[in-house]
Amino acid sequence: MKKLRLIAFLFSSLFLLTLVSCKDDAKDTEPTKQDLLTSGEWTGAKIYMSGKDVTQLYKTEQNYDMSKNILKFEKAGTYTDSYERSTISGKWEFSKDEQYIIHDKGTADESSFRIKALSAKQLIMTQEFSNQGYTSTFELEYKR
Repeated sequence: MKKLRLIAFLFSSLFLLTLVSCKDDAKDTEPTKQDLLTSGEWTGAKIYMSGKDVTQLYKTEQNYDMSKNILKFEKAGTYTDSYERSTISGKWEFSKDEQYIIHDKGTADESSFRIKALSAKQLIMTQEFSNQGYTSTFELEYKR
């Protein structure tokens, strides 16, 4: 009888230990960059030129309201970039260990953006451009 109690106690202890040591793996999984990028629409927030916030300048002088820019990436590798009633569509992909997003690779419209920040609520992309020997960094900030 004593042996039976001991075996029951050992099995109970082992069962409890197993329950306590198990954890929910789904909660520990962090979203991938693709998951973050494609989980919804991105609304334009700010424009920076060489580190300076030029959002208001673009709005008053260029009549370009960044908050009307909506960007959407699909897991299938397509994107849409909308501003008011105008929409541009194309294909996108990651490059350089998911540090860059390339739009329309291999076409005349190809462009590359470096991902400066990407989270569930914020996307910041930068692009360098040169004009007459002067290089500048253009930064676009989007929010959800």
